[in-house]
Amino acid sequence: MLERFPGLLLLSDAAIHALPGTIDKCASHVAEIDGLRYWLVLSGFGYEIDDPTVVSPVRDRAEPDDKAAKLFVTAQSGATADQDLAPSPRGWVESLATLDADLAVQARSVGIWDEVSYQQAESKLQFDSRQRLGLARFLLMSGVEPKADNLLDKLRHCPPWFVSMPLDRLRLTVRQKNVFLAHELSVVEDLSARGTNGLLQLPNMGRKSVNELAVALYQALLDGPPRIDKDVSDRDTDEPTSVFTQTHTLPPEDLPLVPSNAHSFKEELASAAQVLSANERGLLAARMGFNCRRMTLQEIADDIGVTRERVRQIETKVCKRLAHAGVWQHFEQRLMRLLEHRDAPLLLDGLPGLDAWFEGLPDLAEPFEFVFDRFLNRRLSVLAIDGVRYVSRLSWSEWESELRAARRMLEASVADQMLEADAKSLVESLLVGRGEELRGEIWTKAAEFARFAEREDGRRYLAAYGRSAEAVVHAILAGSPKPLHYSEIQRLSATYSTEPLDVRRAHAAAANVGILYERGTFGLLNHCPLTEPELAQVCADSEDLALEEHSQRQWHCSELCEDLIQRGLGFGGRLTAYVVNLALKDSTLLVNLGRMVWGIRDSWRAGTASRIDLRQAVVSVLQRRGEPLTTVEIRRALEVERGLSDHFQIFPVAPLVRLGEGKWGLIGRDTALDEAGLLHLAEILKRRIYQLGHGIHVSEVKRELEAALGSMLEDRFDAQWLLTVCKDAGMRVDRGQYYYLSDWEGPRRLTVGEAVDAALKDLNLEQGVSLDDLCARTFEFLKRTTSKMTISSALQSTQAVFDAKSGLWRRASREATSNELE
Repeated sequence: MLERFPGLLLLSDAAIHALPGTIDKCASHVAEIDGLRYWLVLSGFGYEIDDPTVVSPVRDRAEPDDKAAKLFVTAQSGATADQDLAPSPRGWVESLATLDADLAVQARSVGIWDEVSYQQAESKLQFDSRQRLGLARFLLMSGVEPKADNLLDKLRHCPPWFVSMPLDRLRLTVRQKNVFLAHELSVVEDLSARGTNGLLQLPNMGRKSVNELAVALYQALLDGPPRIDKDVSDRDTDEPTSVFTQTHTLPPEDLPLVPSNAHSFKEELASAAQVLSANERGLLAARMGFNCRRMTLQEIADDIGVTRERVRQIETKVCKRLAHAGVWQHFEQRLMRLLEHRDAPLLLDGLPGLDAWFEGLPDLAEPFEFVFDRFLNRRLSVLAIDGVRYVSRLSWSEWESELRAARRMLEASVADQMLEADAKSLVESLLVGRGEELRGEIWTKAAEFARFAEREDGRRYLAAYGRSAEAVVHAILAGSPKPLHYSEIQRLSATYSTEPLDVRRAHAAAANVGILYERGTFGLLNHCPLTEPELAQVCADSEDLALEEHSQRQWHCSELCEDLIQRGLGFGGRLTAYVVNLALKDSTLLVNLGRMVWGIRDSWRAGTASRIDLRQAVVSVLQRRGEPLTTVEIRRALEVERGLSDHFQIFPVAPLVRLGEGKWGLIGRDTALDEAGLLHLAEILKRRIYQLGHGIHVSEVKRELEAALGSMLEDRFDAQWLLTVCKDAGMRVDRGQYYYLSDWEGPRRLTVGEAVDAALKDLNLEQGVSLDDLCARTFEFLKRTTSKMTISSALQSTQAVFDAKSGLWRRASREATSNELE
């Protein structure tokens, strides 16, 4: 049964019902084995065929049964069983005529009329037609032309000669070979199921490796199917047995037997090749890439059925026989003459324009690389720099070595703020004599990650070097006359780098390389508003202030700044807490504890571990006082022992508990319940919220808990106690003071402002609405009551205005709205 349907999918009844979706199968089963019926799948698995079990109308109906049987055989074999029943093109083959009529005729001539017959008969086509039909099929089935960036995800549309090609015939890197070996990927078809995303998930297969693989596959697809005969024996012979057919064998027009005084490289190479057999000339052409894709030893060995070592032996013999040919001397002399005293790179593709002796070759890179390696002892080389190929006396390893040295020199010159012109001269001086024509290229490549800033006189200097975000940010700050906010740094990064930074990366990099001058604003030392003597004075006076207090005291820079200003050291408004923090970096008495907090060096160790934690400090104050305190009282107590910033804020984290507006206490001491009891109530509240399907306002918490418990809570119970444990219970509190579940996007309740907006839209503001009616409608949207004062405050930000004469709220006119905006 499998031999009757090669390359097609057969499913049993059970398999069809087990697979998801609808299976496009034939109308009648094609086989029955041990009581199980098997059906032929027609499409959806990388191919599409017509149903061979359905008999199409034919012109001669005298013998319907016999003709139906013949048509069924035709569908399986791809060949015409009866001339009267010659099938018409189907599927993508039907559209082929509109794309390439001549190609469609050639396909029909070998019996290709649908996908099945194509899979079986496409190898009968000539090389050119076979390649063209494969590319046309790709276009018709995928809707796009094959390209390197889409090929990996559309390999199922590639021709069979391509998908069956061994992967080792591609020019793979060692990394790619190891990955394919580890995951048993041997042919191109093995890559089809994975695609780009699947390959990226393989260990050691990064984006670069995948992109290089896509390019190699694309080039192999364009090269076409193999064109090497496989009838060459493994014996060493000079008999004119053709190793390569068509383009791989050098035909007479490519290697004519002409005298050695030929006027081109092709002609002189042909003259030298007279000593070789046709077999050897074919091998030399394939190894050089002469008018064809350059092939490896293994590729040639696989295609002609011999060992790789045997191919290497033949190549060595050929190279030895040609080693003393005059063509190589002429070849080297002409290139050396072009390179002599040259101040611009020698483009490989520009050689025919400089010397007609190199004309006649469609692609010079691969033949030249072979000649440089085998016959010139690598005295010359082809360098591919940013996709442009140059001929140079430098080898690739020498070029990379000089480039690394140039980059190290530029990186070391950042501290000297070297001018751009001086940096360029320094880098170009690395290439003297050999390779000096590449001076411009080495500067371009080395300066790729150089970040220049502009001085006041307009000259540019080297401010940073590297591809990191820190280097980009440093260059931006160096070129700015003032400190910059990190959002402005992010915006300017597009002019300093090909890949602009995102806001978070810009902020982090600015914090690493810059100095904080305001909240979110960074600069360099040259942006400091104080001179060095003034910074030294700030440091000395700050140390005096610290010594006046006890040694366990910690100072925040904002406190020191205020005291210094009171001493008359405001420097005309130029002194800020951030400048004080900068000045103290040179202090020998004070040590930085982090977050602009400083302490006496002998009493504290540098680092955040020594800084008194704000929560710990608040807890300590409450424990010493033995009673609840207001936020103002806590702040005053903390200022005695710890510095505070202007943005002092307390958060309800255990054991701290909010006892009301602006008042704080400790769980257990100042509450009727300990932490476990509060967590128990929070769990009950969570279940209640889940039952209701919406959040509960802080004013509703006590009522809902009592309903859930079936008993009354103490009068002094405050719903704000639960703020401390709500996170542990899986709840959150939003700005509208609604408790809701953590996995919800919000409380599913309206805030006062949102409810007022909804009420205004629902009521008729043209005639006017009283505040009482507006409050009643708002309460309905809120699902709770609140004070009229709260609603009046919310009305101030709406499009309603109060009419003092009627005492009603009306919709604001457009003129009134525009006047307010003005």
